[in-house]
Amino acid sequence: RRDPPEHRMWVKGRNHNHAEFRVMTAEEVYGKSVRYQASVGWVGDDNPTVVLPGFDQPRGRWTKKIADRSIAAEDWAAFMGYYLSEGSSDYNRGSYRISIAQRSGKKKRKMLADISRMGFKVSESKRALTICSEQLYRSVCDIGHTAEKRVPREILGWSPRLLRIFHEAFRLGDGDNEGRLYTSSLGLRDDLTEVILKCGWATKHRLRMPVG
Repeated sequence: RRDPPEHRMWVKGRNHNHAEFRVMTAEEVYGKSVRYQASVGWVGDDNPTVVLPGFDQPRGRWTKKIADRSIAAEDWAAFMGYYLSEGSSDYNRGSYRISIAQRSGKKKRKMLADISRMGFKVSESKRALTICSEQLYRSVCDIGHTAEKRVPREILGWSPRLLRIFHEAFRLGDGDNEGRLYTSSLGLRDDLTEVILKCGWATKHRLRMPVG
């Protein structure tokens, strides 16, 4: 199946060695001989911490002030990789819940260790890890559900070091031992392609059709 006509690609003419790479749509590229840039010399932001903003939390007749929370950038990068691959968030009757779906085993133990370093209380069930936190919920609720998920722009601005941590966490959640990543979202596929290129690696994607 071809990419959507509006899908943007970073290419240059194959027979023009001195031409510069530029953005072209799949419709413009179709039928032409082009080169795809396999990696980029990306630097990005390498801040040591990520700050989750504080807020005022109404408690009936009084208001509780929730302070800013600083989290090591490496721990946040790992958490976001897990959340983008296997996470969900929901609100119900005053309860803010973030869940990372994962069955018991080695992967889940690593996820638990990584997520616990952020300082939130993590509950473990047979099929998931769960955090109840309005502050964390506010930081991820706009990312969307499975088919709508996109990598936030601030993550795409990270350094290759942090992006590699994010990539490895996503692979652990929804990938394989060969380094392949899986998603049903074309938008998320494009974002992950950008992550991989900024890590300094080459990438390609393949459509897998469901059986039947």
